[in-house]
Amino acid sequence: MTGPQPPSDGSDFAIGDRVRIRLRPRVGGDRFAGRIGTIVRTHFAGFYVRLDMSPRERVQKTELVETQYLAPVTD
Repeated sequence: MTGPQPPSDGSDFAIGDRVRIRLRPRVGGDRFAGRIGTIVRTHFAGFYVRLDMSPRERVQKTELVETQYLAPVTD
């Protein structure tokens, strides 16, 4: 993961963009921090991100992520 970055206002994300989920404050830790996925839907609180499947996963996961916890992926 990269160092701290300024929060995004969401204007630079669109459906179909590849993003990385930043560390979010969650009780018990954030199990999706550092995961990469594709934005599939918008929501008033952020975006729905379809996560790339890890080799052990059997089910495709889609997570609602607040905009300030998304970072664009540059390949």
